[in-house]
Amino acid sequence: MGGSEVGCSSPNLWLAQDPSKRWGEVFFLIYTPFWLTLCLGIVVPYKLYENFTEWEYLFLGLVSALPAFIIPMILVGKADKNIQWKDRYWVKFPYYEFVDRASMYTVGSLFYAIYFFVSFPMFLRIDEKPGDKWDLPRVAIDALGAAMLVTIILDLWRIFLGPIVPVPDSKQCLQPGLPWFPGNA
Repeated sequence: MGGSEVGCSSPNLWLAQDPSKRWGEVFFLIYTPFWLTLCLGIVVPYKLYENFTEWEYLFLGLVSALPAFIIPMILVGKADKNIQWKDRYWVKFPYYEFVDRASMYTVGSLFYAIYFFVSFPMFLRIDEKPGDKWDLPRVAIDALGAAMLVTIILDLWRIFLGPIVPVPDSKQCLQPGLPWFPGNA
């Protein structure tokens, strides 16, 4: 990865072995509580967002996001000192190679949209009727119900429609379907 030593071992099994990647992971692990505290610990509980203008929303977004770009440029980790800026881990975005990119964009987007088809109608019902405020257990039950429904729909997709692109026999599961149904053992 652009001159970093991939072979060095990390004593911590939770973090990456690549020093540049490890530095990026540690930075974002340390930085995340700051923006979460700002947004979910101050703005949301005190309902400051109710009086925000467009400029205040922009300012909150910039205050939350800009440090994630500026701080790593100023405080360069040891592993990144001799690496070009574009090759540093924290700059890179995930890039995936797909067998059939068009299918991944169309069918994959539909697959991902299943989460919204299920959860949005349930979310829409929360606190809709005046005088019928939802308490935390009721919201939790609805959220868990939405998660279970999404899981069931995705599993039905997997069983009946199969993969988006053909998978070679060597990479297929040895036991198709659900193992507890008769005939699959």
